[in-house]
Amino acid sequence: MSEDGRITYRRMTDHIRAMIACGNYRAGDKLPSLRSLADDFGISRCAAHNGMRKLAEEGIIEMRHGSGIYIASGAKERPATPVRRLAVITDHAIGANVDRSYGAYALNGLQEEARRHCCAINMLFHDYYELPQPYVVSSAEVRDCAAIVLLGSFDRRGLQLPPGIPAVGLSMQDMGGGRISTIDLDPFAAGGMAADFFRRRGCRKVRVLSFDYGVSEVRARCFMEAFREYGETELVPLTDNHPDISLLEVAGCGYFFTSGTPCEYAERVYFARHGRHFRDRVPLLALDGKSLLVPRYQPVNTVAVDWVEAGRALFTEAMRRLESPHTAGRKIYLYPRLYELASDVEERTDGSRAEGIEP
Repeated sequence: MSEDGRITYRRMTDHIRAMIACGNYRAGDKLPSLRSLADDFGISRCAAHNGMRKLAEEGIIEMRHGSGIYIASGAKERPATPVRRLAVITDHAIGANVDRSYGAYALNGLQEEARRHCCAINMLFHDYYELPQPYVVSSAEVRDCAAIVLLGSFDRRGLQLPPGIPAVGLSMQDMGGGRISTIDLDPFAAGGMAADFFRRRGCRKVRVLSFDYGVSEVRARCFMEAFREYGETELVPLTDNHPDISLLEVAGCGYFFTSGTPCEYAERVYFARHGRHFRDRVPLLALDGKSLLVPRYQPVNTVAVDWVEAGRALFTEAMRRLESPHTAGRKIYLYPRLYELASDVEERTDGSRAEGIEP
């Protein structure tokens, strides 16, 4: 597709929709200029203009001549007479913090489905790092809500939900004794894709940088099992999203991050110290696709799912649980895709190709 085609501005338009969904952009807010948006998303001003025109046709933004681009007043309307009401519990930083960026995209997909089915959403924002342990969701917080949607990892919060209300969660491992259905990228398929990625680059050893809990731990285990037939792995536990840069000084191996946030931090710190990208020095791969979503995020090879589609799946599963109230929660995995940097694809020796990262 040409540079001014839909595919080039989709990252920009998807990002704006996600920021509206999570409340980071509100009706009447002024957006950055076309020049700034084009620079942020690495597209031409013409492509940025076409994307804005598309959003204007959908009633999401208003382009005011001589003034700028603004969020339209009806960009986030609730149904007039909702059939059901859902409580969405998430972090207040979901749209502004890259740690939770894909949660905003999932919220966008969830809201799309809620509007189509005449359902309302009650947003409950919390500071994730200040939540008590255990985190008890009171009946008063979710009064009149038919189901609970958890956006973010609550695995280490000892989550306790009110009785009788079904729940679904994004990127969670803890199913609350069967009360919570969880949706995430398929760690088994992702592990296999990652193992093949490093195999094709001749790696005999891969360092795995991962947290020791939740979906991150599962992703690490799945990859290490898949790579066993090709070489050895070394697990490097992470305690936060800011890994010690010395962890990246081991030569002669690949690096696999189970989350995109510590990978981004490592990339930026390494470039500041050495004047070149870590991804250009070693085979590098990260899971979750944050590098595809966040403006000015460092591009890296990644395995990801469509997080907007994940949000739609959250809504569908919540409705299923409501229609079949006596069924247990289930773990749902979405099949991911491997996105490789164009330079990495060109350097391969086996002649194969994979999906390229969109510009």
